[in-house]
Amino acid sequence: MMIKNFLSNDCVSDLLDKLSTETWSDKDAYIPLKITRKIDMYPLLKKELLDQVGVDIFKEDNIYFSKYLPGASCNMHPDPCKYTVVVLLQDCLDGGDFMLKNRVVNLSPGDAILFRGNTSHSVTKVVSGTRIALALWLNSVSEQYQI
Repeated sequence: MMIKNFLSNDCVSDLLDKLSTETWSDKDAYIPLKITRKIDMYPLLKKELLDQVGVDIFKEDNIYFSKYLPGASCNMHPDPCKYTVVVLLQDCLDGGDFMLKNRVVNLSPGDAILFRGNTSHSVTKVVSGTRIALALWLNSVSEQYQI
C-alpha cells in the first residue's frame, strides 16, 4: 500500500538535519543504523508515526535508518516482522530504486510503502547521490492500514 506524504516535509527535513550529525557505521555506510534506543532525539518523528500508525511502535518494534552511497544496493529479501513500512527521506540522483516483488515503487521524500514483512523487496544499486530511508518493522498497524 502506497501512502503519499506519510511524513510531513517538516518531519523529513528535521530527520535529515539530525541524521547529518549521526555517526554511521565506519565499516559500511549503507548498513542500517538502529536508533530505537535514541528515539527521544526524534520527537517529531515519534508524534507523526503515532498519528499515522496508531500504536506506540517504539515499545516493541524496530526502527532503522539506512543510507545508500554510490555503489550500494540491497539484495532481495523478506523482513522478520508482520508488516514493513519504508519511508523515503532523501532520493539519490540515479539508481537506488525500491523494488517490491521485482517491481519499481516510485517514492518521493516523505512517501511510504507498507507491505507484509514476508514480501521480498530490494534496493537497486545507487549510481550517484545518496539515498536515505526509514524502515519500520511492525508487529501491528492501525485498522486503516490493514492489508
